[in-house]
Amino acid sequence: MNIKSLYPVLSYFFFLFLIIGCNAAGDFSEKVMRDNMEQCVHSSGVSAEDIKNLEKLTTPNHNQNCFAKCLVEKLGFITPSGDIDMDKVKKEDELHELSPELMKCLGEVGKIQGCDDMLKVFECKQKYM
Repeated sequence: MNIKSLYPVLSYFFFLFLIIGCNAAGDFSEKVMRDNMEQCVHSSGVSAEDIKNLEKLTTPNHNQNCFAKCLVEKLGFITPSGDIDMDKVKKEDELHELSPELMKCLGEVGKIQGCDDMLKVFECKQKYM
């Protein structure tokens, strides 16, 4: 699977949008992104088709949620205890000017323990992006 070709559709999840922004800002090298994405593809069982269809979905499936959770954990947007790292999100907010409503929603998501907890992030994205 050519991971680089999937970068544009990954913005379906808010955090993935932030990660792409970080990548563009130079915080993460292409190799780091590729390596993390490849690891998360393998560990989540997500297919290339699942990733390509992210933008078309009303609700992501379990594998898509696992992929997103894996990637945002690896890149530090979720702490080891499962909390969204709002300090890191706020740094990205400075780059991307995210809406106050989105920031508030993300701050209220709570712990991301399992893959399907990423649905809470998805719901924020759906409402405010």
